[in-house]
Amino acid sequence: MQPLLPESITVDEIDLPILKEKNVRVAVLRLDKIHPVISGNKWFKLKYHIENATKENIDHIITFGGPHSNHIIATAAAGNLFGFSTTGIIRGQRPRVFSNALDRATEYGMNLIFTSREDYRSKQLPIEINKTKDFYLIDEGGYGKDGARGAAEILGYCQKEEFSHIICAVGTSTMLAGLIKASLPSQEIMGVVIIGWLFFLSTKLILSSRAF
Repeated sequence: MQPLLPESITVDEIDLPILKEKNVRVAVLRLDKIHPVISGNKWFKLKYHIENATKENIDHIITFGGPHSNHIIATAAAGNLFGFSTTGIIRGQRPRVFSNALDRATEYGMNLIFTSREDYRSKQLPIEINKTKDFYLIDEGGYGKDGARGAAEILGYCQKEEFSHIICAVGTSTMLAGLIKASLPSQEIMGVVIIGWLFFLSTKLILSSRAF
C-alpha cells in the first residue's frame, strides 16, 4: 500500500471574480493529498491512536462506524499499512449487499460485526468482542482527546496567521475541537454539519481572510 505523504499537503487558492471584488482570499488546505484512502482529517484523527496501540504492543484495533463510514475505510487501510488486525462494529443489521465502504474495508482485511442501533448508540461491545483479549478501542470517527490532539496539528500545514476564518465539515466534532485548540484568539472557527453530498468536505479545510 502507498505510504502516507503529509508533505504532499498544499494550500490551493480559489480564484473567483467575486472574491477579488470583495477583496477576500479563500484557499483550501488539501489534506486529501496525504493518501488515497487514509485521507484528510481521517489520518490526523487516527495518528495518535495508532501510536498508542504500537506503544502498548497491541496488534488489534477495534472501532465503530456506520455502513457508509469513511472512518471505517481509513481504519481498515491504516491497519493494513501498519500491520494491525482490525474489527469494525457497524451500526445496523448486516445488509444483503455491502456498501462501497464495507466492501473496501473487507478488502483491507477488516472483520465486520453488525450490531443493533440501540447497542451502537450506547457503544455496547458485542459478545464476540468481549471474548477478545488485548485490543485497542477507537471511538466513532476517532472521537476523543487523542483524535482532537491529532486534528490540532492540521493548521501546522499552512500559515494559519494569514487567515481570519477557518471552516471545516462536522461529524463527531473531533476535527473542530482540534482546530479550535490550535487556532489563534482572533480567528473564527466554523463547522458545517455534514448532510448528504456535503460529506466530501470532510477531507478538506477551507481557509479565508476578511476583506481589509
